[in-house]
Amino acid sequence: MKIKKRVKRKITRIKKNMRVVRKIKVRDAKVPLEVPLERAFWVNNGPVVRSLKELYNAITSMSQQQYDFHTLRSGNDFARWVHDILLDPECADRIEAAKNQKDALKAISKSL
Repeated sequence: MKIKKRVKRKITRIKKNMRVVRKIKVRDAKVPLEVPLERAFWVNNGPVVRSLKELYNAITSMSQQQYDFHTLRSGNDFARWVHDILLDPECADRIEAAKNQKDALKAISKSL
């Protein structure tokens, strides 16, 4: 009998929490500071990036060939990752519009 009451309380709490989550608007959501390793960005022959700050540092230290690998093949991998994983479409648009590493660093620094 006690177990049923505990389960009922937990379900009630979960439902209350779900209601709160539904009220949050997408534009009000915060960008995660650091994502788990399974959602990290793996730079070609480079570091594993888990946050916007780490992406900035990685782009600063990567070669032109590494940068071109992620931006010239089929769209901008950095912009796609920032948009889909870090949930920052404004920063992703600025990175997509960047013509070189320097411009990409400026775009990221605006969001930091």
